[in-house]
Amino acid sequence: MKIDKKKRDSTTARRTIHAFFICFSKLLQEEPFEKISVSDICNEAHIPRATFYNYFNDKEDLLASYCSSFLDTMSMKPPAKETNIEEYARYAMRTLLMNLSRDQEVHRRIYQKNEQGKFLQELKHCMHSKLKEYFDSTDQHILDMPMDLEIDLLSNLFITLSEWWLFNSDTYDCEEFVDKFCQLIR
Repeated sequence: MKIDKKKRDSTTARRTIHAFFICFSKLLQEEPFEKISVSDICNEAHIPRATFYNYFNDKEDLLASYCSSFLDTMSMKPPAKETNIEEYARYAMRTLLMNLSRDQEVHRRIYQKNEQGKFLQELKHCMHSKLKEYFDSTDQHILDMPMDLEIDLLSNLFITLSEWWLFNSDTYDCEEFVDKFCQLIR
């Protein structure tokens, strides 16, 4: 994101960014990310293109901010500092699924329209960053392998499994699915 944290935290900036996110979410439900233009986003938001470029370098920058914000709202940090890695994985997956379930139909449409594109790649990248942040704060591992490979595998696993759950939540409730996920990574 272009603007610094101090400016980003102003009421006006938060409202403007929120308006872009809402319109971007609406457009992602209708078209794949690759077909959405900056003009489409600005027209939908009723905000001038110049204002868009005050906040974002391009639509990829908006996508990165949108995905990061989505994961930030989930509070991926465990409630207790001494949480072990399996408890953290359980907590993070449960938090991800609960957040997806709040607007399940919206998320389903976004995933359906963007199942093979840059949107899911960026979401995995943001999940990778969140997991790296956690792993950097602890010396624990789930898998016996280099940390960067473990983080890559887990970030892909989180996003892939959450996508599967989003379309199959009638098969497993959230807690049941989280238990299956934890069995998988043991």
